[in-house]
Amino acid sequence: MPRTTRAVPTAALALTVATLVSACGGGGTPQVLRPDVDQFRTGTCREAAPAVLALGDLGVRLRGAAAVPAGDRATLASEQKRLLMLHTSAELTEPVRALVTAIGFVRIRVDSNTYVPELMSTLVDEQQRLVARCTTG
Repeated sequence: MPRTTRAVPTAALALTVATLVSACGGGGTPQVLRPDVDQFRTGTCREAAPAVLALGDLGVRLRGAAAVPAGDRATLASEQKRLLMLHTSAELTEPVRALVTAIGFVRIRVDSNTYVPELMSTLVDEQQRLVARCTTG
């Protein structure tokens, strides 16, 4: 009987560890939310979805990179402009502003040759906050 009692907590611990490892991607890189456009709530969220998703894809691809290629610089500029043109609801004003600001910091630091990879991580964090706000509750 004691052997069975010890097996249950061990199995539970193994399941918990496996869940945590899969939630973190196994390699320490956090998983990002990547819903389809139609999973964004209608209205401003749905309107912002293509830009928000493009920025997330770019950010994940460039996470940890020492430089931002020219084509990606153009994407940052165009998607930032797209977000600035949105007529946001009060609920989305702050998260959209935070993402636009994060893009701005990346662009400024790239243009001044002082870019650091942590800026892209901040961009992804803000992008994920907006994705969560637009796809849950």
